[in-house]
Amino acid sequence: MSAQKRGGGAHSKTGTLNPLLAPLLIHRTRGPHVPAFLPRGNFSSVFEILRYLRWGVRIYCCYTPAHEVLFREVFLPSVPSGFDVRSTALSIGGPGDYLSAEFLECIRKKIDLVLGSIEENRGDVILWSDVDIRFFQLVPEDLERAVESSGKKILFQRESPRMDDVNTGFFVCRCVTPVLDFFQAVRTELDHFPAENEQMVVNRLLQNEECKMENAEWGRRKGGAKEIEKGNRGGGNPSITWGYLPQSFYARTHGWPPPLHPAIYHANYTKGADAIGQKLAQFREIESLVQGGIWFWLWSVAMRIPKKIFRLLMAKLSSHRYA
Repeated sequence: MSAQKRGGGAHSKTGTLNPLLAPLLIHRTRGPHVPAFLPRGNFSSVFEILRYLRWGVRIYCCYTPAHEVLFREVFLPSVPSGFDVRSTALSIGGPGDYLSAEFLECIRKKIDLVLGSIEENRGDVILWSDVDIRFFQLVPEDLERAVESSGKKILFQRESPRMDDVNTGFFVCRCVTPVLDFFQAVRTELDHFPAENEQMVVNRLLQNEECKMENAEWGRRKGGAKEIEKGNRGGGNPSITWGYLPQSFYARTHGWPPPLHPAIYHANYTKGADAIGQKLAQFREIESLVQGGIWFWLWSVAMRIPKKIFRLLMAKLSSHRYA
C-alpha cells in the first residue's frame, strides 16, 4: 500500500479575486478531475499564472484516515476565503495516538512534505497547519504582514504562555534556503531519534544551549550583540530567524479562557480515550463561545472558577501532606 495518496488535493477559495478569474478556482484536485472548460494540457500553466497574481496563501496539511473527520467536518469548512488548501491524505492506519508508531510515521511523512512545499514555493509565504484546527478571523494578508513586520523567516504558534516551546502544528514561513536547511536538520534528527516527534526536535534545535553558543559566536563575527538580539539562532543554522505568532492564534494548551476574537483554535490537548471525540467537543464549545460574544465568554469563565479553586486547594493539601 502506498504511504500517501495525492488524492487529498487542493481546495481553493476565491476571496477577493477578479470575478473573471474566480470561476477557474471553484475546485481543483491533484487527481485526473479538472474542470471541463479547461484544457488538460494547459491547466498547470493557468494555475501558475494565478499563483503569480498572488491570489492566495497556500495552506499545507496532511492527515490519516483517523483524522479525516476533523479535516472534512472542521478544518476545511472553516478555511477563510483567499487561501489555497494543499492537503495530502496519508495511508497510515491506526488511531494516531500521541507518540504511537503510526503517529511517528505520520510525523516523518509530514516533514518530507514540508521540505517539498518549501522547494515548490521558493520566495513565497506558506502556512503549515494540523487538521485539528478551526479558523475564525484570519485573512492571507494577516500572515504575510506578520512575517514581514517581524523580520523573521518563520513564525510558530506558541505551545503555552508559560513556556518558550513552539507548537509545530501551526507555522507560517517564507520559503528561503535557511528555512529549508532548518527542516532538513529536523529530518536528520528524526532519523537519529526514532522515538521523538518533530516538535521535540524543533524545540531542541531552536532552544538548546549548544545552539545558542554557536549562534552567539556567529553573531559576534557578523556584527556583534545586535545580530544575536535579532533572533539569529536555531539548530546550528544561525541564519534562521524565528518568532511566535500572536496569542490570537490560540491553542488548548494556552489555558482558559481563549481570546474573545481568536484567529484560530487548535485542539492540541486531550486526555484519555476518544481523542477525536474530545476534539470535536472542544470545537463545539469554542464555536458557541465565539458566537455568543462577551456574555457567553464571561459565563464560560465563571463556570470554570469552582473547578479551578478546587484543583488549587487539592494541590495545596497535597503539598502539605508530603512536606
